[in-house]
Amino acid sequence: MTGTGVAGTVPGSADAHASAPAAAPEDLRAVPATGDHGRLPGLDGLRAVAVLAVMLYHADLGWLPGGFLGVDVFFVISGFLITTLLLAERERLGHIRLRAFWLRRARRLLPALFLLLAATLTFAVVLAPDELSRLRGDTLAALGYVTNWYLILRQQSYFETIGRPSPLLHLWSLAVEEQFYVLWPLALAAGMALLRRRGMLAATLLGAAGSATLMALLYVPYADPSRVYYGTDTHAVGLLVGAALALAWTPRRSARPALPAPDAPAVGAAASGVPVAPAPAPVASGRPVAAASPAWSLPPWPEEPGAASAARPGPSLRARLAAAVRAVPWIDLAGVAGLVLLVVAFVQLDEYEPFLYQGGFVLLALVTAAVIVAAVHPRGRLGTHVLDRQPLRWIGERSYGIYLWHWPIFTFTRPGIDVPLDAVPDLALRFALTLVAAELSYRFVETPVRQGALGRAWARWRATPRRQRLVAFRLPIASSAAVLAVAVVVGARVVAATPPPTPAYLSVTAVDTGGPVSGSGVSAVSAGSRITSGNSGATPEAPASPAADAGATAGASSGQPGESPAATGTPGTSAATPAPVVAARPPRVLAIGDSVMLGAVTQLRAAIHGIEVNAQVGRSFQTGIQILEARRKAGTLPPVVVVALGDNGWISGAQISQLMGVLKGTSLVALVNLKEPRDWESHDNAMLAAAAKQYPNVIVVDWHDASIDHPEYFWDDLIHLRPTGAVAYARVLASALAPALSPTATASPSSTAIPTDGSGTISAGHAPAPSGPAASATPAATSPGTGSPTGITPAPSPAPVAATPRPSATVH
Repeated sequence: MTGTGVAGTVPGSADAHASAPAAAPEDLRAVPATGDHGRLPGLDGLRAVAVLAVMLYHADLGWLPGGFLGVDVFFVISGFLITTLLLAERERLGHIRLRAFWLRRARRLLPALFLLLAATLTFAVVLAPDELSRLRGDTLAALGYVTNWYLILRQQSYFETIGRPSPLLHLWSLAVEEQFYVLWPLALAAGMALLRRRGMLAATLLGAAGSATLMALLYVPYADPSRVYYGTDTHAVGLLVGAALALAWTPRRSARPALPAPDAPAVGAAASGVPVAPAPAPVASGRPVAAASPAWSLPPWPEEPGAASAARPGPSLRARLAAAVRAVPWIDLAGVAGLVLLVVAFVQLDEYEPFLYQGGFVLLALVTAAVIVAAVHPRGRLGTHVLDRQPLRWIGERSYGIYLWHWPIFTFTRPGIDVPLDAVPDLALRFALTLVAAELSYRFVETPVRQGALGRAWARWRATPRRQRLVAFRLPIASSAAVLAVAVVVGARVVAATPPPTPAYLSVTAVDTGGPVSGSGVSAVSAGSRITSGNSGATPEAPASPAADAGATAGASSGQPGESPAATGTPGTSAATPAPVVAARPPRVLAIGDSVMLGAVTQLRAAIHGIEVNAQVGRSFQTGIQILEARRKAGTLPPVVVVALGDNGWISGAQISQLMGVLKGTSLVALVNLKEPRDWESHDNAMLAAAAKQYPNVIVVDWHDASIDHPEYFWDDLIHLRPTGAVAYARVLASALAPALSPTATASPSSTAIPTDGSGTISAGHAPAPSGPAASATPAATSPGTGSPTGITPAPSPAPVAATPRPSATVH
């Protein structure tokens, strides 16, 4: 997910211009360099645009929801540059030196990665020991460049994280690129030998189409797309499109100037830093390698205005029009249009946009390829005059280090949590720390190693007499000993680290107080089970009293009205004589929610008589729709339904329509809006507000405004509810539902007068005072913890039904 280039590399050195995120591909000896050390002008600037987009996306500013697409820009650049250099080496030598290629990749990538891992683990040992147990597995995956598959197997989301994400999460993209670096040279060598260039081009395009098709087939709309996003199999389209571009066209083949002799000074396009092909050189077979442009190369840059008229006096109108058309800088126009489209994608698209996974990544790769052509074309101006300017060039040259360092720095400097700064000052701090770390890494680690510092040091060591080595190398030896000692201490701490104890508010994964419902998709879990995703928000619920539960939900055995719950005794004891079996009333209110609602189960049941709560950690909006659909088919939908979902991802208009189709005929649908520090908060709240305006039986319960000025309601993640927040949550919801649950309310929502703010939204300040029996469902004006264990005065039980004790709330 990022990359860097190493502009200004000396021709013939081990590495030259880099790709992203894995940095510069190989040296340009295979493409003899001229001008500015063989640089392809403009690619550094394009890398800078991509890495800045990724950084702004990770800053959670909200106005760049598609900044993560900068990773795909890097993929296309990497595929193009790696393939260009491998093909050039094959043309020059007659074969691809696989071992040399992989050694250069290791020398380019590993030093900076090792430094990052060492710094991150050391920081965690000193200041964040709770992270060590998680970092152990993440570090091993990073060292093997399999982070993406490690995350897939652990089902760890890239987009839906709560709390502090892993400081090494971003290394998934480096893993994808490294896997490409291992496999692609083998495939390219075999394909060029068997299929020749045209056949290999067709096979590469077929592979890109296959990867995009697999992504579309595995993608589930509006569910977490991390599997198809992480997968090398499903996310290889950018790398393969870049490789196909290199197979179809390279800038040195389209240069108009005559090819110079091997020792001739740089002229023409080469003077601007573009490599040009040398004269044909003999290879092992004795046959010269042709340097002529292949038939499928892009056409050369047009003549300057007036060139045609100079060659043929008195041109016709048609000839003058043709010359004018040729004079238009079409390549630059295409490049500018491509850059504009990339920026639009960064601003308009988000990670849950189905278009991306159903062909959008293909279009993005093609647009990036067009920008690359414009940036490196020998006669183009976009690269040399726009993208190759400072500071874009400086950022692009260090983009590999910037990408490596920005994510750990961002995860340990969260505004208002890790540092006492607001978002904007904290963003400035994050950027400053990232740029400083990247520059230090680039200057003192990456560049020296790339230029052969380790090889020279080893040669000096071997050339020094053994008796003099300890004296001659005393400073390096002392430094190495100190580093080794720190590594041993840090490594021992990491190996011995154990997961931190689960907080009390993360001890339950799911609750269904009405018992299992066929097709609901909720599975039972232990109340003491550990939450690995870290986004639960409930405490184990104590058994409710029979009176409070008598009419709250359907029978626990089936969830169907008219069925009675099975008699249960105390766990671990033998059952006594079964109690009389009677019919249980269906719930008057069904509340479907995620981990936020899970933290207020007890308070909701005390505040709202007859409510059934079905909440689960990580539940998506789509899963909630499926549960309600199963209830509708089973005939167990009550007249009032509360939907408190959206905390785990974006809500679409299609999902709102689907939800209301399922709940058609329901007297009242209460949509609880969101309060969470994630970038889809405002989008989802807008979708819910629009639904309240469109559907007459919908209201919005404004939890956002009721809690935005009360940080004391939430735990450190600023999402899940503390006991005080759970009381407030139940109070807001009870007040909103009170008119519909009062004895005077009818089945028609239009006959129930529910004051709103004019947009269908009920907030804590606008909710009507409850009346009648529902009034007792509203918390008394007492401080939390008084009057009842939950801080809310429980609703009185209705007229006695059969005194069959219900089992305690089933945990799902």
